Amino acid sequence: MSQPLPDAIRFEIDCWLEHRGYSREEWKAELHTRQGRSNARIWKLGCLGLLTKESNELPRKSTLRSDPLGFAIRCWSRPIEERQAIEKILFFQRAAHHACVANNENLQIIHEPTGVASIVPEMIPWTDGNWIRESDSALWTIESWRPGTSLDPADIVADELLSQSVSVVRQLHVAGKQLGVQRMVAPGVIERANRLAQWCPRSKRSEWEQRLDNSKNCFSKILPLEYARTSLNKILEHSDRTHQLLARRLQKWISNSVDCHWIVRDLWRENVLVEKNQISGVIDFGAARIDWPVLEIVRLYSSWLQPDDPRIAETLRALGSISEEDFRELDHLATLLSLFQWFDWILKAQVSLGGKSQNVQSRIEELIVRLRFYD
Repeated sequence: MSQPLPDAIRFEIDCWLEHRGYSREEWKAELHTRQGRSNARIWKLGCLGLLTKESNELPRKSTLRSDPLGFAIRCWSRPIEERQAIEKILFFQRAAHHACVANNENLQIIHEPTGVASIVPEMIPWTDGNWIRESDSALWTIESWRPGTSLDPADIVADELLSQSVSVVRQLHVAGKQLGVQRMVAPGVIERANRLAQWCPRSKRSEWEQRLDNSKNCFSKILPLEYARTSLNKILEHSDRTHQLLARRLQKWISNSVDCHWIVRDLWRENVLVEKNQISGVIDFGAARIDWPVLEIVRLYSSWLQPDDPRIAETLRALGSISEEDFRELDHLATLLSLFQWFDWILKAQVSLGGKSQNVQSRIEELIVRLRFYD
């Protein structure tokens, strides 16, 4: 995957490197990924030199050839007018960075400009001291690079990793609470109620089928049309059977105010990096906002564990903030809505796949298998 940084931001990065005492000739930026469905672009700024074993500091003016460390250059997909909202997200990420300090000797620690070894990437200011740079009609930030990889759907989550995740979730939520707690109906619950009403009633079945018939071309590079028809039919049949049940369950959360605070909100397997059965990074705070932390717990563990995994109950008891019954009700709702969301994105041609169209079918298949648990 290759896409150069825009000239204006490349110049800013060169100035930033020199300001920090690095030789810009020995650093290279390569497009790493389009972060999630937010379509944020991430470049990895990597050094051509290696860490010195003695000092654990990034090399300066070196001539070595490779370096697994570096920085993440993020181009936000949100418009420049949302700078203030992004600054609030960065403020939360900085709080989470200091809350989630790495405390196990097996965790690979990269260079941290403030000397704090944390699994949450550190936000790093530009040369003028600001956290955000406006350039090339976009907003740009720099953060430290975290090592590790995300788990695949078929991976078995080790007990020690699951145990560590409880501590990580607690630390993230402590950071969110420190920025203030608001008692209200959770925004995430309201959104789920709206989507349930929009997508799932039996009266919507013919509308979905018609949309699929009218959008055949949308599937040509994403899903085989016959697979799309079969999958959508399964989803609609399940929705017909469970819509009223889910609506009644959802009503109890709509009727109650809960404690809400800043959460990552997109805390799921792709944004949790792992090395040697240890969490080495929690990345992508782009969707963070004030919401109900329970929704984040469901998001993470439903992406890590199968619905019949007995460790779900153990983990929820350790967290102490959600019952197993509530977890399963929210998981059932989220699974169904996620499937409808995927089809809605595809039919509106609003999915940016970044060359990974096969992942869409895999994700839909995974969600359908999970949905069968609730039949």
